[in-house]
Amino acid sequence: MKWLFLFSLLLLFGCIQSENGNNPTLNESFSNYTSGEIMKAEKGDMVEVMYLGTLEDGTVFDTNIQSEAEKANLSNRHFEPLRFKVGAGQMISGFDNAVVGMSLNEEKTVSLPPSEAYGERREDLVFTTSISNFNSKVSAGMKVRNAEGYVGTITKVENDMVTIDFNPDFAGKTLIFKIILVKIEKA
Repeated sequence: MKWLFLFSLLLLFGCIQSENGNNPTLNESFSNYTSGEIMKAEKGDMVEVMYLGTLEDGTVFDTNIQSEAEKANLSNRHFEPLRFKVGAGQMISGFDNAVVGMSLNEEKTVSLPPSEAYGERREDLVFTTSISNFNSKVSAGMKVRNAEGYVGTITKVENDMVTIDFNPDFAGKTLIFKIILVKIEKA
């Protein structure tokens, strides 16, 4: 009778396999479940994600996925998962909200309008000033910081005037993110 019980256990455990076809480890078997439910990211959890950010025309502007960065000729990137606390305001609101409810290894693509990303473009954040206010040579595309610490981009140098745009680079743009949730640490 004992051998029948042991045989049944072996048969049972032999049938349980993870998605990759291997027998699961304890961590793999139970880390994605809470009280019989699939663990999902909630506000207050620490999560790690891999992501690909594109504009509506398909231009890749940011990623931590090495193969995507190489295809888009993006350099100086870190290819580790992005770690943040869900709901803590560390991310743009649409990205943060998109992670809520995701389960481990889930992939999701979201389209974020400006209101859920970097906001609408504001003309009151574009200033023109005299070139004499700068200590060094300036040119279009340079980043500058004002006395309050805000970073702006020089958009035009004409005659003795410099135009600086303090809007975020992606203000007024719809951003598309592919997000892959790779780790959840419950709060």
